[in-house]
Amino acid sequence: AHLEGFGSLEGVATAKGEIFDSLGEQGHAVINADDRFADQWRARVGARPVSTFALHADADFRAAWRPHANGSRIDMHTPLGVLQVDLPLPGEHNVLNALGASAAAVAAGAGLAEIKSGLEGMHAVGGRLVSRPGIKGASVIDDTYNANPSSFRAAIAVLAAQSRSAWLVMGDMGELGDTGPQLHAEVGEWARQSGIARLFALGPMSREAVAAFGDGARHFETVESLNAALLAEVRTGQQILIKGSRSMRMERVVAALSAPQPDTEGVAVAAGK
Repeated sequence: AHLEGFGSLEGVATAKGEIFDSLGEQGHAVINADDRFADQWRARVGARPVSTFALHADADFRAAWRPHANGSRIDMHTPLGVLQVDLPLPGEHNVLNALGASAAAVAAGAGLAEIKSGLEGMHAVGGRLVSRPGIKGASVIDDTYNANPSSFRAAIAVLAAQSRSAWLVMGDMGELGDTGPQLHAEVGEWARQSGIARLFALGPMSREAVAAFGDGARHFETVESLNAALLAEVRTGQQILIKGSRSMRMERVVAALSAPQPDTEGVAVAAGK
């Protein structure tokens, strides 16, 4: 996710592959077959057993899924049989995560009933696509835990599925090295192509996202000016996703836009339209 220090995605993939080097002779590798580096990682595993999972490629663990009011309904195909799961987390990326977790669980000896119970009992981690009531009847989606290009794409996909007039509040992504300007521009372009109505951006790198998004995007120098603009423009029913790297402290925007409530835990945001 963070390119600074590794030079490229290839460098990150090589470093991630070191995880497999530590497997003992009886170790079991679990690999995302949809990842373009899957073959490289499989080669590092050698003769040790491997389980694969994927949504698009052929794999040991696959799934058909659809969004519903509380997350995703999954028909999971596994070596042990077909499993139906109501996953209380939104987005395709979390379906893929569920497949990976299931593959690891089976490798460790778990059965389908245990996997179903575990997946359906999950809840959103704070700052990861957590929906909260907003001021003036808006809805705030708090995804401020951290940010990188792939997690921005996943969050935007969830937001776009939920609303055709949604707003994205973006803070800079950190640790991207020389690719930073290009990757911020790609987030702006992806948001525009996904049908996001407005982009509000904070941080020097996010200027690139504003330029790529075009009409409907604004850049702010301070969090105070950003919050003031949002407070002035927010309306009933507005869906607002807030996301950025930890260094940007985008939770300050969440606090400004959230309606007062006794329960600060929030609930997982639905992925359905």
